[in-house]
Amino acid sequence: MRAVIAVAIAVPPSRADRKMNCQKTLEMNADRVQHFKKRITELGLTVEESLIVILNVDDEHGGPLADVFMPNQNWQVFRDRGEVPFARGLVRREGIDEALEFFDKEAAYKLRAMADKAVVVVVDFGVAEVFPA
Repeated sequence: MRAVIAVAIAVPPSRADRKMNCQKTLEMNADRVQHFKKRITELGLTVEESLIVILNVDDEHGGPLADVFMPNQNWQVFRDRGEVPFARGLVRREGIDEALEFFDKEAAYKLRAMADKAVVVVVDFGVAEVFPA
């Protein structure tokens, strides 16, 4: 009689799974999204010129973007508290669309398609995803 050995193989999440996980990041930051939506109005900005970002600072793409938008921020403080550091805020669409084109063409296309809408760009899990705000 043969013995059957079961081996579990870790399969990395697909790109689609990682994009769906960005939805969870958005949900975790829902209060900040609402805050920044109000700030767009208070500052007299238009949705054509600005958008909301949620950037995982420890993400390979989110970290460099966070450094551009929030230079010299001490993210280690968050890590020391056991938190994942996120940069959240209002930014100009102009730079984000170029960055997305570089590492996530699908998200860049989606952002262009929503040019006249308030949006949130989430960069996490090695991908970007665009959501209506």
